[in-house]
Amino acid sequence: MTHTILYDFPRAAYLVFVSFAILWLLWHLFDYRRTILNKFAQREVLQKVLIERSPTMFWSKVAAIWAIWILATFALMQPKSQGKYPEEYFFREKKEVKGVLRRKAHDVVLLVDASASMRVADARGDRTRLDYAKEIGDAIIGSLQGESVGLYGFTSEPVQLSPQTYDYLFPRVMLRSIRINEGGNTGTDLRNVIDKLFNEHLQGSADKLSTWIFLTDGDDTSSSRNLDEGRLSVPNLRVVTIGIGTEEGGKVPGVTYQGKQATSKLNESLLQQLSQKGRGRYYRANDLSALTIAEDIRAMWQLDDPYTNEETVVRKVLASSGRDMLIHDLYYQIPLGIAIVLFLFVLLCPDTRCFWAGLALLVVFGGQELHAQSSLEGEMREATTFLEASEYERATEKYKQLLKGDLDPWQHAYVMYYLGVLRFVEEDWSGAALKWSRLDQEVSSPFLNRAVQTALAWAYVHQAHASEDLQDRVYYYKEALHTIKKAQDANCKLTGCESANELVSMRRLVKQRVSESLQEQGVIVVKSEVEGDPKSPQEALQGTIDRQKEALRVNRLSERKDVEAQLHVIRSAEKFIPLVLVQQRETYETKCQNIPWNQVIPLFDQGYQQAIQAFKQGSIMHQEKALESWKRALAFLEEPHRSSPTEIEDVEAIRVLQEMEEADRLPIKETIIPKKGERPW
Repeated sequence: MTHTILYDFPRAAYLVFVSFAILWLLWHLFDYRRTILNKFAQREVLQKVLIERSPTMFWSKVAAIWAIWILATFALMQPKSQGKYPEEYFFREKKEVKGVLRRKAHDVVLLVDASASMRVADARGDRTRLDYAKEIGDAIIGSLQGESVGLYGFTSEPVQLSPQTYDYLFPRVMLRSIRINEGGNTGTDLRNVIDKLFNEHLQGSADKLSTWIFLTDGDDTSSSRNLDEGRLSVPNLRVVTIGIGTEEGGKVPGVTYQGKQATSKLNESLLQQLSQKGRGRYYRANDLSALTIAEDIRAMWQLDDPYTNEETVVRKVLASSGRDMLIHDLYYQIPLGIAIVLFLFVLLCPDTRCFWAGLALLVVFGGQELHAQSSLEGEMREATTFLEASEYERATEKYKQLLKGDLDPWQHAYVMYYLGVLRFVEEDWSGAALKWSRLDQEVSSPFLNRAVQTALAWAYVHQAHASEDLQDRVYYYKEALHTIKKAQDANCKLTGCESANELVSMRRLVKQRVSESLQEQGVIVVKSEVEGDPKSPQEALQGTIDRQKEALRVNRLSERKDVEAQLHVIRSAEKFIPLVLVQQRETYETKCQNIPWNQVIPLFDQGYQQAIQAFKQGSIMHQEKALESWKRALAFLEEPHRSSPTEIEDVEAIRVLQEMEEADRLPIKETIIPKKGERPW
């Protein structure tokens, strides 16, 4: 035998979909915890320093929470069995009860005028009278609730299109099929229609409620004004008239009268007379919508009692209703009880396995392992306390003792970091930097790595401040900038590149000090230039190469390009060509020359053009190309025999040099930079 489960609140089942959102949130909680912990150290380190949550226990609790929600939702739906009667119900005494049976009897008759005058298009919405009559009739049928309905189309004679029926679809279909002059009759005779309707519907059934609804323009072609009031004064009859059209009327298409086109207009007086005699109402259709008319007629029906054919019956029933005696077996306690047990599991069961593991160690080994771990942590806290109390010697001794013990890698890195701190507070900048730089490859924790890199950067800054040598000072500042970048990267792993104001301020300070040092170094370079002039092309080119190297190094260390240093390079290069001409006149007038000027001069010219571009654009790339070209030219000057046989005559080379010398004597301003493609001499 199958048992059907009923629910008092089945809509609560929609809460099941919330359980998937709960699973999604708990998965994100697990991923968030894992991401945060991975920022501090590798998993091997975390397993030793943290009481780790058990993934198995976590997901077991997730499954329990999901089951709790499902079971609670099932309990909220209030499941129960089918109703059944208690055994004592069938042995109770019965009593006689009188009841009244009533049958609803209300006939609604729709009478739609199908005469030719219904073709006039002066109804609501510029439609024909017949079309609007069909719309109103359809709205009336759609508002019926248990009444029977019949349909007639009438002209001078009524034509039954649908008998009285409770099937509302058929009369609505027939209503749409009404045509002008339905049944082949013409004209309009309301008196004849009323007489025939009275004989068919009211004779022999005067106790039955009837409502006649005329949808017409009232343009009667007979003597309907002399109506028989007795036929309309039946107690259970109501006559409703709905006038369609306007009082101005219009021409009837296709109908002529005495040689002229016939006209038709709304006859309201006749229709009002019919409704008054029939205890009904008159409606002007053009002033009201179809739904409004149907609702008002429906409200009028509530004034009459549609129930007839009352019959009194006697039945034997129990003293109380059987429905009141039904009992149900309630099932909500089962899922609710399971949910409570699972909730206690989630609430009381720990997230880690350390509780049971610690209890086992305490019972089996007497807590020796736990004591050793706590002893090591106590010694590290003691050493840190000495450091904070400025007892540096005792702190150093304590940390060195710890290094002699069996430490894990992360513990060793921790002790080395604080040894560097001791050197730092004692103003031993180089010792502190040495300790921390050794930790650069050992630290696996981003948290400790950030602290090490930040401290190492400060050590480099202090070393730069204490250094008297300008080159060493620039070097330490450069190392400080590089270390600050590492500290910022470590900070990004921890905080998402936020809350690094200290590092930003420190980087700004170091950059400022670098710029000051480079400016000071630039003054020294400028002063050294006036100490002496080169005596030969080799010296001039070597000096130009040295100045280009210096300018290149300055630009690499400083974010702001040093234009002044590159200008000194160009001025130094301008001394090369005059020295070449002097050497030609003094040395090679009486003997052959062995220097391949046809290769040296083009290489020098290429380097000079690159130097000009470096001055204009502040480009390190052009500085490097200039330096490379000049180095190749110097190599030809120092080792003339490494080149191939000359391709042009020496006399021609001398002539080219003389033309360059003459062009170089033209007066130019120092601030004017040669255009691209022109020789600077």
